[in-house]
Amino acid sequence: GLATACDEGEMRVRLQTALLGDADTDFTIERCVLDHATYLLEEDRCHLTYAIGVRHDPSGFLSSTRVSARIFSDPMTCQRYFEDRLVPLVELTSGRVETSPFRSPVAMLASLSMVVSVFPIDGELPTLRDVTDSQRMIEVFGEILPVVLNEDVTVDGCGVELFQYKRRNRCVLRYGVDVRRRGAESSEAMVIYGKVHSLAASKMADGAIEALRAHVSGNEGVYQFNIPRLLDFRKDLQLTLLEAIPGARRIAKQLKKWGHAAPGSKSRLPLENDLDVCARIAAVLHTSGIGLGQTRTFEDELEGLRLAISSARRVSPEFGRQLMGWHEQIRALAQATKPLSLCFNHGDFKSSQVLFDGEVGGLVDFDTVCQAEAARDLGQFLTYLRIVVLKVHGTASGALAEELVGRFVDAYVVSCGEELEDEERLRARVLLYEAWAALRLALKSWQKFKSERLERAITVLGGTLSRGGFLGASAGRGPRRFPAASRGAIPAANPDSMLHKKFDSG
Repeated sequence: GLATACDEGEMRVRLQTALLGDADTDFTIERCVLDHATYLLEEDRCHLTYAIGVRHDPSGFLSSTRVSARIFSDPMTCQRYFEDRLVPLVELTSGRVETSPFRSPVAMLASLSMVVSVFPIDGELPTLRDVTDSQRMIEVFGEILPVVLNEDVTVDGCGVELFQYKRRNRCVLRYGVDVRRRGAESSEAMVIYGKVHSLAASKMADGAIEALRAHVSGNEGVYQFNIPRLLDFRKDLQLTLLEAIPGARRIAKQLKKWGHAAPGSKSRLPLENDLDVCARIAAVLHTSGIGLGQTRTFEDELEGLRLAISSARRVSPEFGRQLMGWHEQIRALAQATKPLSLCFNHGDFKSSQVLFDGEVGGLVDFDTVCQAEAARDLGQFLTYLRIVVLKVHGTASGALAEELVGRFVDAYVVSCGEELEDEERLRARVLLYEAWAALRLALKSWQKFKSERLERAITVLGGTLSRGGFLGASAGRGPRRFPAASRGAIPAANPDSMLHKKFDSG
């Protein structure tokens, strides 16, 4: 059913029939856009989301909502999921404005082995029905805000906005809460983010946020940056509530200006300063001594990636063979350096996780904290930075990327100071983790049907592996030459053979 699921015109018709009916309805789906798609290797199924526009024909009013879809390889599994996960939620959401236009907010498209559900119905996140209910959340905030703010306040209103709904088993909501303090004539607005996700991820992230806030605020000599305040975790709702921090993402925007400016010019300073901020934040994380998070050695990361590649190879043998070839090169490069000590890592450190409020930085999204080499965070950050530079500046990106990478690593080394374990070995391990992150990004891009990002990831990977030939010399073990079969033997990427333009993953 995947080819049909990625045909937006065909899905508009099918969703109209399945959710609204062809006749005796005043509502018409006028727009259907495939917003997100992921092939889940471990489960052999696909998760998709559509942004749809539903028009009320008598009034002409057009409303927007999201539809989740899951495609199964086995029709019986599809049937069980529909009956066990979705049907029970229908009655619980009856009367909701979001689902009122639909004859049924859930449906099974048997010919595609697909189930669909209208937001906020989600078989993976059953509590979405509660955390998107304004009245229910007024009660929740009425309970927690007097305790958090340590004063007598009442909640007059609560608006709910869908902020992010692309990752599987996760949804981020933005609440606009009207808070009235005792004796005040009017209420004031407070922005709060709510994350709905698995209980295990919530527990680890919440502990990391509290520990890091305590470390930063309790040490005058530590670089100060904004960290969202944890307001509450509601186990019954699978909901973590975080106060918004000021700032916005801006590194990607500044890259467009930076590449056209002469070295040393003032127009380059904002981006360079922001990279310094990111480096200082990473240094604080890695030297904090926080012991939370699952242990992730480089060998663990390589093995996990190998298993995922093996699954991909079942579906796309040629692409899987290319991925495995790169994986073997990275494994060979890993033998040239000794691992660094493990420390507290963000786990998903990249420029999009850093917010800037003037000159002050802020860090968000602690769902993937772990104990790993410092090079893990740095390598991932630099890989995504190279991807953005390549996207913005194309073939002219090479020298620009190297200049930015050098700036970031130098700033990190200075920020760590005497706590830096071994600069030469760090630089070698960063390059190794860059290769790992680029290979992982290539696989994820294929899973998400993003052909352009897949091409960029492979380009970055090729450059990183070429530089990796000098890892032995960097690590102080003397030059190391790899066999001709490995050295520089980057298979030529042919994305059209891996991923067709219409998301045909065959």
